[in-house]
Amino acid sequence: MKKWTLTYEFASIFSSPVNDHRFSLRCFPADNASQSVENLTLTISPESTLSDSTDSFNNAMKIGYCTIPHDQFTVSLHAQVNKSIQYSKETKSFTQLGLYRQPSKQTQADSALQQFYHSLSLSGNNPYDRVRQIMNALYQHFSYQSGSTHFGTTASQAFNQGYGVCQDFAHILLALARIEHITCRYIAGAIPGEGETHAWIEVYDDGLWYGLDPTHNREADESYITFTHGRDALDCALIKGIFRGGIELSQTVKVVLEEV
Repeated sequence: MKKWTLTYEFASIFSSPVNDHRFSLRCFPADNASQSVENLTLTISPESTLSDSTDSFNNAMKIGYCTIPHDQFTVSLHAQVNKSIQYSKETKSFTQLGLYRQPSKQTQADSALQQFYHSLSLSGNNPYDRVRQIMNALYQHFSYQSGSTHFGTTASQAFNQGYGVCQDFAHILLALARIEHITCRYIAGAIPGEGETHAWIEVYDDGLWYGLDPTHNREADESYITFTHGRDALDCALIKGIFRGGIELSQTVKVVLEEV
């Protein structure tokens, strides 16, 4: 087991004050079979009303409401996370997990992705092994380029331009795996040295979820801290909000993960 200190800092800067700000937060390290969370502190400015909830994927969530006019909104989280190599168990039946086998809005496979998939020579029937082989091929074909895509970019759009960021690597691998209806899901979280959030996938195999990071072509180990999971990035947005005010908005995110 490894112990980590996690800092997550988010800021929205508005060009003029907004009000009636309603938001949801899912920027919390998950508490599950492979990781436990201690000494978590959360600071939100300006002061807001908060309530605990979970989303449809059972991710922990806080619902917030701020009535104070403000031109800056910040979220600061600090926690200690204990992470082991034990894989996450799934209590739902294979049938109930069917939503992770179907293409989602961001993981539809177009003709180019279909053609790439059918060009691969995959062996064996084990879901994890087959996705690992697909990941190896993708890593040779697709390149990382910071800032080359945005939150709404789909797997097909990124694949056709030939480069993207971690979100795109994850979406493409999900799209390819779902061609043969392998149960797999998107993970938003953090790893050391990134300075921002990271994305990878998990593959369901015989009751357990196994993490794979296509950006780095490796297994997710004790240095991968999970926040949320879902079908794609749209399901895993860490912070969402609506507010009143016709303004321009800029946002910054900083993530620091250090081993204790």
